Amino acid sequence: ATGRDHPIRITIINDSLRAGATVHVRLPSRLSAGSATLERLLAAGRRGAYATHGVTLGGRSFHTTTTGALGAPRLATLRRRDGVFTVGMPKGSAALLTLDVR
Repeated sequence: ATGRDHPIRITIINDSLRAGATVHVRLPSRLSAGSATLERLLAAGRRGAYATHGVTLGGRSFHTTTTGALGAPRLATLRRRDGVFTVGMPKGSAALLTLDVR
C-alpha cells in the first residue's frame, strides 16, 4: 500500500511453522528506492505463531508498558543489492517492509 507520504509498504508473512524463508523484493524499473526499513512481528520461544506471550512488533510489547503507550519501534535498515531487497523471515513471522521510493 502507498501512504500519503508515498513510501511503498509491503507486508511479508511467513506462515510456515516449520521453516524460515528468504524473500526477494524487486521494484518495477520505473521506481527507485535507495533504502528500506523493516519492522518485524515476532514471537519468542518455540511456540512461534501459537505464542500467547513474548510477542513483539518492532521490538515493542504491550506487556512492557504500564501506560499502554509504546516507545519508538526498532527498525532494521535494508540496502538494495543489484536492484533487490532481501529479507530473511523466521518461521511463523511477519514483517512490514517500507520502501522510500523516488
